[in-house]
Amino acid sequence: MPELISYLIYLSPILVVIVLCRGDLHYATHEAALFALIFAFCILGLREDVGYDYAHYTNFYYSEYFSPELLSKALLAITLPLDSHYWYIAIHGLITIFFIYLTYRREKKVFLLLSFLCLPYFFLESFTIMRQEVAIAISFYAYSLFRSRDKRFFFWIIAAAGFHYSSIVFSLILCSIWNEKRYKIVLLFLFAVATAVLINHIISIVEIIYPRTTFYDGRNTTGVKFLVFSLALFLLSLDKTEKLTHYFIVSIGLLICGTALKVDAVFIRLSYYFFIPICFLSWKRIFYSIKVTQATPFMALIFSYFLFITVRTGDFSGSLVPYNSILGEIQ
Repeated sequence: MPELISYLIYLSPILVVIVLCRGDLHYATHEAALFALIFAFCILGLREDVGYDYAHYTNFYYSEYFSPELLSKALLAITLPLDSHYWYIAIHGLITIFFIYLTYRREKKVFLLLSFLCLPYFFLESFTIMRQEVAIAISFYAYSLFRSRDKRFFFWIIAAAGFHYSSIVFSLILCSIWNEKRYKIVLLFLFAVATAVLINHIISIVEIIYPRTTFYDGRNTTGVKFLVFSLALFLLSLDKTEKLTHYFIVSIGLLICGTALKVDAVFIRLSYYFFIPICFLSWKRIFYSIKVTQATPFMALIFSYFLFITVRTGDFSGSLVPYNSILGEIQ
């Protein structure tokens, strides 16, 4: 019974979107976003020992470990006087959800909201990599500004790096194609391919300069699952009416994802930012030309959502299921 209730809890924000948007991806309502994200925050911010790195962040808090990023360091300093790691975790969740709400208010796309909740790179990973997901949420908003070439984009990518330096790679790629010149896109893609091919040689040089990288030498099947899923998502999302820039950015993410498997699956997290453009697609067609019904994207997203909940569920501390809240245990 606790497992069933846990899955219903995770499903609640999605149900809110489906009901308030009448099952229509193109019917945007402010209420749908607001209530769905309130539910999402409650699940994310009020959890107890849910998320693979939950114990690590708790230990960091009480040992007063300050990460090098300025804004992340400031957030820890602000919450330390409260003498409770619950505040530290809840505020991370609140900032993450707030920037997704800002992005929705700007774009007014239901699919953007659903994809944040359902795709494995975003909401579900917020239970584990809290600081990076704050950076990803800010990058969501920054990407929305990038699409319209709003110069506030530059401020927010700096803010994202203030929470986690992993956002810098994504930010540099976007800055380099700000003017969308075709030759720049081609050169960047070729550079990414060359890096992927030569990664073992690059790492051997980096290990000499920065020996700590020798720690990352593992493999795991979760990384392979992410790569296969991401590649399938990329192929399904192809639509001749969409801008090629979206697909270029996603293809860089796939290269990072595949390259990371040669080193350690933990580095796949660097690719998460590059799947943000998928959330901004219209999803009226798949495989370039096949028209889809309104129900198809909903069902596909919910399937991927539950698939990766099961990936993050098991007999280990921080398992997503059963869900536990600071308000009390599920009976």
